[in-house]
Amino acid sequence: MEFECNKTVLGRGGFGIIFNGFLGPNRKPVAVKRLMLEDVDGSEKEEEALRNLKHPNVVELHHVKSDSSFRRMPPREEVLYQLATGLEYIHKRGMVHRDIKPENVLIWVNPEKEEEVLMKWADFGLSKRVNERGSFSTSGVQGTDNWLAPELLKILIQEDELMDGTEGTSSRQRGTVKSDVYAEGLVFGYFYLDGEHIFGNIHSQTDIANNILKNNTVNISKIQPTHVHDLIVKMLSSVPDKRITSSEVVEFLTEYRTQHVRNQFRKGYIEKAGYGILFEGVWGTTRLPVAIKRMQSIHVLGQKQEESWLGLNHDNVVKLFHAENDSKFRYYALELCQASLNQIFLKDGDPQKYRGPKPQTEEALYQLAMGLEYIHEKKLIHCDLKPKNVLLWTGNSSTVMKWTNFGSSKEIDAKGTCPINEIKGGLDWLAPEILKALENEENQSENLAQLLWECCTFKSDVFAEGLVFGFLLLGGLHPYGSVSRNIQTNINQDKPASMSTKIPTSPIGELTLKMLAYKQENRLTASEIVEEFGDIRKVEINCIHDYGHNASLPVLCRNYGYENLYIIKLLIENGIEVHCNPNNEGNALNIIINHYREENRANIVELLSKEEIRQRGRTQAGSSSKAMKRKHN
Repeated sequence: MEFECNKTVLGRGGFGIIFNGFLGPNRKPVAVKRLMLEDVDGSEKEEEALRNLKHPNVVELHHVKSDSSFRRMPPREEVLYQLATGLEYIHKRGMVHRDIKPENVLIWVNPEKEEEVLMKWADFGLSKRVNERGSFSTSGVQGTDNWLAPELLKILIQEDELMDGTEGTSSRQRGTVKSDVYAEGLVFGYFYLDGEHIFGNIHSQTDIANNILKNNTVNISKIQPTHVHDLIVKMLSSVPDKRITSSEVVEFLTEYRTQHVRNQFRKGYIEKAGYGILFEGVWGTTRLPVAIKRMQSIHVLGQKQEESWLGLNHDNVVKLFHAENDSKFRYYALELCQASLNQIFLKDGDPQKYRGPKPQTEEALYQLAMGLEYIHEKKLIHCDLKPKNVLLWTGNSSTVMKWTNFGSSKEIDAKGTCPINEIKGGLDWLAPEILKALENEENQSENLAQLLWECCTFKSDVFAEGLVFGFLLLGGLHPYGSVSRNIQTNINQDKPASMSTKIPTSPIGELTLKMLAYKQENRLTASEIVEEFGDIRKVEINCIHDYGHNASLPVLCRNYGYENLYIIKLLIENGIEVHCNPNNEGNALNIIINHYREENRANIVELLSKEEIRQRGRTQAGSSSKAMKRKHN
C-alpha cells in the first residue's frame, strides 16, 4: 500500500508536520504526519496504540513507511560501534584507509527489512598496505586537510616548503594506522556535533587545519555523553604513540555496551532459567526487544551448539540473535516470548500462570511439529524437548509456539546418531532407549558414553515431542503418570498411564500414540508427523470453528485489509457460502454493510451481491426441481 503527500500543510503539532495526502490506488483522502528521524523513537508507543484501535470515534492509523530523507537511523552509539568495527577490520587486513571523512561513510538499508541499517566505510582509492608494525611510506600524502591527523598535516607543510624552495627538511617519518584512528575520531565528533567540526567552523579549512596542528579542540566540550567525549579525546591525541588503536576503540565501545546491558538488567529481570538468569533488554540497530540470558562461563553453550543455534531461522524456533561475554558472564540475546507451555497449566493462584492468548490445540501441535522437522532437517538433535522448552510468542493477532534451549543439542554423524556423554535434560521427558542406557549403574564412563551415543537419534526427539503433545492434549498432565519415579518406570515398561484412558479417540490422539511407539523403528519421523498433520488439517471451506463462524469470510467482512477483495473473490471461486448466517449476526453482505467502512467496500458489496443472487438462484432451482419431481411421481 502506498500514499502520496502534497505540499498543503494542515498543521504542526507534537514532533511532526501534518500534510494533506492520499492513500492507495483509490486515492482516499488522508492526513499524512511526517516525523524527523530523531523523533521516530518517541512515536512508537503512539503507533502501536493506534494500530490496535478501530472505532468510529477514534482516528485510524492506515499505514506507516519511511523514505530516504525521513528514515530510521541506528542509535548514535550503535553508529560509532559499526564504524569502529569496520575500521578495525580494515587494519587487521593489513591496510590503512588514508581518507577517513564523513563523505566516505555510506548508509546501507536492507531493501527487504527497512529497520536494518548499516554504516559502511567506502572509497579505498588512497588506501595502502602496511607492514607488520602497522606503518607505511608517507610519500605523496593525500586526503582532505580537514580530516587529516596532525602528523600528516606536518608532512604536507614540509612538502609544500620543499616545492616552494623555502627552507625545509627532507627527512620523512613513516605513517601509521593511528592516522586513521585520529580521522575516525574527527568523524565521531562530527556526527555527535550534528555536522560541526571539532576543530572549528566546517567551512574554514585553514582555521581547522591550524587548530589541528595546535591541538585546539574548540568544540569538543559540546560532545555528550561523557564516555563518548572521553573516547574521542583518546582518539585525538596529537602524539601517535599515545593514541589508542582501532581495536582499543572497539574494546571501549564493547565494554560500554556490555555495561549498559548490565544496567538494563536491574530493571528487566524475568526469571531464573536453567543455569542462567533471563532479563529483558534490547538488541541491534533497531533496539529490538529481546530476552537476554546471562550465564556463568562454566555453564555456557558449547561453541558448536552456539553456532548451530545462531544458524537456525524458523518461525517455530526461538531465534538466537547474538552472543557476547565480559569477564564474568556470557550473554545471549534471544527472541522475546511471553510464556512457556507449562505456565498455561499452573494453578489459578500462581503468579507465573499464563492467561494470555494461545492457539487452538491442533494448531499449536502442528506448529511444534513443523519446528522439529526444521531442526532435524538441519541435522540437529535437540535432546531436551519438554514443555518448559516450548515458548509462546504473541503479536499481530496471532500466537506462535517455538522450541527453545539448544544447550543440549547435537549434530548427527553419518549414522544418524550424535556424540553425547551426558544427559542434561529432564529424565521425565526422555525416550525409553535413553532411560535404559542410564538405568544400569554399572554402565559408567566409556560404556555409558558409547550406549548414549548409539541410542540418541532423531527418533528419540520424536518420542519426547510425543510426550509434549500428550501433555498439551491432557491439559498439563504427563502421559506416563504424575510422580517422577513412576513416570520413568512407565516409560521403560511402555505403560502410558493417562493416554489411553483420558484422551478421546481422535486423529491427533492416534498420531501422538504413533510418536510414542516403544521401539524406535516403529516411530514416525518428524517429516512424517508434518505429513500426517496435512491430512488431519484438511477441512471444508464452509466448516464451523469453535466460535461459530465458517472459514474466514465473516472475519474478512469485519476487518479492513486492502487485499480483502481479492481474498473474498478467491473464497467464492472455491465455493464458500456467501449467504450463511454464523452466530446469527447476518450473512456476509449484512456484516460488511454494518461493519466495513473502507474504500473497497463498494466493490466487495457488488461481488457478494452477485454471488448471493447466484447461490440463492441455484438453491431455488434445486428446490423447484425436487418439487416438480414429487409432482410427477
